[in-house]
Amino acid sequence: MLKFLKKQPQADIPKWEQMPRWDDLVEDMPDDRIPLIDRKVLDISKLTVDQKIFRDQGFLILKDFLPENLVDAYVAKRERLNLPGGYPTPIPYMNVEEIKDLCLYQPLTGKLEELFGEPMGMHLNLTGWVSTERNWHQDEYLNPPGVAGWYVAVWMALDTIHPDAGPFEYVPGSHKWDLVRRDKVLEYISPEERGKETWPKQSERFLTQLFEDKVKEKGIKSQYFLAEKGDVLIWHSRLMHRGTEPKNRNLQRRTIITHYSGINHRVDMPVKQQHKGQGYYFVLDDGKAGAY
Repeated sequence: MLKFLKKQPQADIPKWEQMPRWDDLVEDMPDDRIPLIDRKVLDISKLTVDQKIFRDQGFLILKDFLPENLVDAYVAKRERLNLPGGYPTPIPYMNVEEIKDLCLYQPLTGKLEELFGEPMGMHLNLTGWVSTERNWHQDEYLNPPGVAGWYVAVWMALDTIHPDAGPFEYVPGSHKWDLVRRDKVLEYISPEERGKETWPKQSERFLTQLFEDKVKEKGIKSQYFLAEKGDVLIWHSRLMHRGTEPKNRNLQRRTIITHYSGINHRVDMPVKQQHKGQGYYFVLDDGKAGAY
């Protein structure tokens, strides 16, 4: 005789054993918790040209912006590493002066301060010369709640980027879509996974598909950043973006991608320093940075 098991009510299943929907992970942030440039109520006439572009599109491209000497000095240092994936630490700037010189270049950090209204401190470098190949995602959900939009990433071209090398792809205006929140994402990850540094990778098992579905649903044409040496792309923490799959894996994609947070909004890493009177960086230690 067959025994039929009573279906367990969804409410009795832990969230980390469920697949969330988009609406389970998003939140609308009130104006008093986000940067001025993102607020719904704002006198647009008082914004600079670049602030208006960033507010409207979610990104800003600065052509031929970085000094050649700073780019060349970092490239020479990076070439000696001889690792396609880059430094095996997210904070190589702690021991590589050429990274601080380039990524804290005053006109760049000054532009970030113009956009966000406070100095932005460096705390992460992605130094691979190959595409990350990470699919569609936002960056904001990786942050503690208090950051709330005072977070930005910058893509710096160290050479001409070939279209077959896996260029950066983004969806203009997608920063105005729903905001995926870290605390909501963590509810769908097991307690054991939440306590590990790898939790962002674990979250991709459901987030990647949700992000892909949202891009398809909106139907907005994406763009590629086909940059020349010295070009810069600044993107909003909620902009939907990805590293595309290279068509030719023998090509290098020479770049350094750097993330910054408002120095007044990262109470989780309060120690900061100013580099040679220019931009700020957060003093961090992962036990690896000093080896390179």
